[in-house]
Amino acid sequence: MIDSRDYFLRERYTGLDLIPRLPEDVRPQVEAAIEGIRSGGPPPESTPADFSQELLFYTDREVGAGYLAGNVRFPFYKRVGGEIFWRSQRTQAPYIDRMVQLYPDLDVELVEQLWLERGRGMPGALPSPSDPNRKWRSMSGLTPGLIAQAAEGGPYAAAIVAPRCGIGGAEKTMREVAASLERLTGLPSLIVVADTAVDPGDLPPGAICLPNMMVRGGPFLRIPYPIRAMVLRDVLVEIGVPRVISMNSFVGNTLLESGALQKIGVKTASVLFCAGVGPGGAIEGYIRISDWLIDAGVVLFTDNDHIARTLAERSFYQDTVVLAMPEAVTSTPAPSGRHVLWAGRIDTQKRPELLLDIAVHSPEIVYEVWGVPLLSDSALMDAITSQPNITYRGRFGSFDAIDMSDIACLLYTSAFDGTPNLLLEAMARGLPCVCTAVGGIPDLMTDGRGVLIAPDAPVEHYVAALGALLGDPSRRQGISNLAREHIRLTHSTEAFDTTVARLLAAL
Repeated sequence: MIDSRDYFLRERYTGLDLIPRLPEDVRPQVEAAIEGIRSGGPPPESTPADFSQELLFYTDREVGAGYLAGNVRFPFYKRVGGEIFWRSQRTQAPYIDRMVQLYPDLDVELVEQLWLERGRGMPGALPSPSDPNRKWRSMSGLTPGLIAQAAEGGPYAAAIVAPRCGIGGAEKTMREVAASLERLTGLPSLIVVADTAVDPGDLPPGAICLPNMMVRGGPFLRIPYPIRAMVLRDVLVEIGVPRVISMNSFVGNTLLESGALQKIGVKTASVLFCAGVGPGGAIEGYIRISDWLIDAGVVLFTDNDHIARTLAERSFYQDTVVLAMPEAVTSTPAPSGRHVLWAGRIDTQKRPELLLDIAVHSPEIVYEVWGVPLLSDSALMDAITSQPNITYRGRFGSFDAIDMSDIACLLYTSAFDGTPNLLLEAMARGLPCVCTAVGGIPDLMTDGRGVLIAPDAPVEHYVAALGALLGDPSRRQGISNLAREHIRLTHSTEAFDTTVARLLAAL
């Protein structure tokens, strides 16, 4: 494994062809990685993707131009002619200008064309509410009726752009941020669903759903992403919202990356909850676009210190705002049954296959499973429902809907995560948790507030931890007391409003 950051910090390159400069022992890995990318496949696991792609930019101009303009984000910095281009310099124009100075035969038109085609820029004039002809509005075919609907509940403290409604922690974060903004400013927030069609009856009061609309005579979801972002831009500019917050919305982030709103004085922010890890250790998920958001002047915020540390290390960004999501501590006695609860989305991220493996290896333990597949297929459902020691309970609308009468502890098996709302809810109710130590979970569960299992631990470690916890009521009570006290001290509504006030100040 090559440490790309360390390697590029130690070496300075001045030519396009870097292969001859590579050490003999790593050259075959890099050449194989470059050949793999050229042929359309991923780089070998032995070579980090960011290292291979950065090398490729210098060794192959045609492919490199595509990477410069495309979806691959360079996670640390660029080296051009021995110079480091830091974050503040790495916006489109100065970067390409410098490339032209150093390499006059670089196909700049190709770079700019690809940049535009892949959504890094938006065609047409910058939106301006003072334009009497509203020429920019006609570009997206926006109808006055949608503007009127969106403006009905204004003025707004902010527009919160969400990908969908009713799924996961992002939904709760959206609602809590909107409520806190209203407490702090006295104004409501406009909720804009931008990525997924939603039944009108399921929309929050006052929210609008762009995917339910027709644009230019066709469905919103069938137009290119840059045009979808333009529609969103038109709505927000016409209404005159002072702040725009993207809550894991691809369309919202596409708009924020363009810089169109920032240039007319709209303050922008985007949330990053967690970072997945792909082949070769490459970071996956929305954190890959953090460099582009930061370059566009977008404030980044999260619900966990792990992402803040990751952004500081990976992107040299020290200003991440960490929100302390609120959760009310209950006064009811802690659950004292004998069963293990597993609850959440039965999706790939949550690793239901690990739950199944744990259940197979611990036939003496009964597992109660709540949830349904929302983002993945239902391939594991037959295996889960037919496992003798798993009782499948079905969908649940809130944590309070879960029957806790026979529950002793919670098992949480996510592959990557931020600060899961489900864990905050469990801790607030005094339910001891056994969790995979990923993302923001170790910070939440440290100091005896829960049981942590290493991400690469075998299934036997989970079985042993659950068995020990089920057999020790006094230990469960101790964890319960510490967990509740932590939630009471650090996740109150007052603590949350304080952190949202920091976000407002950063904007």
